[in-house]
Formats: sequence, structure tokens, C-alpha cells
Amino acid sequence: MVTFGLYRFSPDYLREAVHSRLAWSVKSLLDAWPREEWNDYVDQDGRRLFDRLKSGCVDGCDIAVHHCLLCCLLADQFVEARYALSEASRRSPRLHSEMLAYGPEALKEDAKWYERVFEWNDLDQKRLLLCSPHSSDVERCMGWMKQVIDLLQQCSPKAYAEFRSFRPLWLMITFENQDAENFMGYSSSLAWGTIGLNVNFERWSELLVQVIHELAHQLLFALALEVPLAWNDPMERYQSPLRLDQRPMDGVLHACFVSARTYQVLNQIQSSSTFSLLDSVDQALIKRQSQFSADAVLAALRTIDQYAHLSALGERMVTASRQALLPR
Repeated sequence: MVTFGLYRFSPDYLREAVHSRLAWSVKSLLDAWPREEWNDYVDQDGRRLFDRLKSGCVDGCDIAVHHCLLCCLLADQFVEARYALSEASRRSPRLHSEMLAYGPEALKEDAKWYERVFEWNDLDQKRLLLCSPHSSDVERCMGWMKQVIDLLQQCSPKAYAEFRSFRPLWLMITFENQDAENFMGYSSSLAWGTIGLNVNFERWSELLVQVIHELAHQLLFALALEVPLAWNDPMERYQSPLRLDQRPMDGVLHACFVSARTYQVLNQIQSSSTFSLLDSVDQALIKRQSQFSADAVLAALRTIDQYAHLSALGERMVTASRQALLPR
């Protein structure tokens, strides 16, 4: 079992499962809303939002707004909760994959919701100060993304199928933090379906590696929707191969899987007839990243084998990652 054998259902099914869970979570929040804080607007907005989510008209921003709505209700901030519900019920979701510049000019009202989710993280600096990139940088990456998609379609049909099913919104970003300039991508379960990408790529092949990496995060978020990968205390920290700072065990498991997936897809590309047609610099980069990914899997497995308390899903994920390194 390798990384594409980890799940038995189609990528479309996984997307629908995430969206269905979101709809019923919203319904649960509405059912638990205190009667004294309920009014006709809450009733109308709640029905409108639930009906849209139930029909599958969902994007990553809906999941981000849901997180903010949940936080408001847990804190008894009902004015803010009513505002979030009203905004969510009236927004038009983006239902197709596209690349947009981070910021209000392209994202309009959605920008403030993404800011709440994307700027907070588990990095040492705790807060990513995201900025809007230059339009020329976005246009360059858009051209490169077409090359990436074409290559995945030719060389890794299963990775391409996940891309098509998950329909990611790619937010192109830059950072105010100088120590975050090498932070090339960011995925969050709190905005599933939306992926942040740093525009600071020097070649399209670098974008290729990051796209494979982030799609693997999206897959693992979807698979772990109901059951965690490990039962370790989330406050405990362990050595992780992709970051200098120590990570929760869930982060180590994510690093293991996305590295195994990256290794597998890059090997598929190298084994294809298309690889010989690539520029020699891009060929060399793909080979280096393939080896780096294999080394990262091995490093993660050492930590996992020693410290992880895996769920059944986590065990399947680790087995798939381990087997991805075996010669075919």
C-alpha cells in the first residue's frame, strides 16, 4: 500500500464528506444557539446558509467563517456570531480552482476571514504577516501553474484527480516577516480547500513540488476529519524533518505523509517519457527534491516509531509512507 492506496473512496467522495460535515456542524451550532439570543435574522440566515452548504456549494472561506462562528459562540459573543452568520449566508462561494492574490482587492469581503485563519499558526513567530503580492508575480505563477497541472495530468493521474476533485483556491502571498520569506506554502484544516502559496518561486519546478506537498496536506486533513492520526498529547513536541522547531505528533505525521507523497509523485514524473523533455535545471531540482523527501520520510519514521501512539488511520498512513520508499 502506497500513498494513493491509503483511502478506498474517490477524491470526490472525500470532498463531499468534508462539505457534508460542515453543513451538519452549522446545523448543530444553530440548534445550540441560546433561545434568548435567537431572532428572525438568525433564523433566516441560518436556514439560508445550511441549505447552501447542504447542496455542496462550499469553498474554503465557508470553513474559515464556520471556525470564527464557532469561536464566537463558545465565547458567548453573540453580536459577533450573528454578524458571522449573516456574512456567511450571503457570500457567493468560489466553486472552481483558481489563483488569486491575497488581499481585499481580489478576495473582497472574504479577505478578512482568510486573514483570521491564515495569519495564526504554530510557527515560532506565531503570526504570519501576510501581504498582497505584485500582480506580475501572480501572473508568473499562474503561467507556471498551467505547466504543473499539465505535468501532473500526464505523469500522475491520481494526483491530478485529487487536484480536480479538491478544486483548491490558491492564494498567492508574500510576507512582512523576513524570517517567513522561505515559508513557501500553508494549508489549514480551518480553511480546507484554500492553500496559501508564497510567490517567491524561482522556477516552475519549485512550484510543482509545493503543489504536490500542499495537496497531500489537504488529503490528510480530509481523511482525519473524524479520527485523529495519533492519540499523543497535542501539547507535546517532537523532532520533525521539515521544520527547525519541534512539532506536535500530528505535525510529524503530516510531514511524513506529504514527504512520502512528494517522493512518490516526483518518482512518477522521473519515470515518464516527459521527464527527458524538461530543462536540465528542472530535472536536477526534481531529483534533489525526491531524495530530500525520501530522507524526510525516514527521519519522521524514526520519531514516529519511538513516540507515536497511532490510531488505526495513523497506522495505515505510516504503513503507506513506509511502503512508498520501497523499490518498485
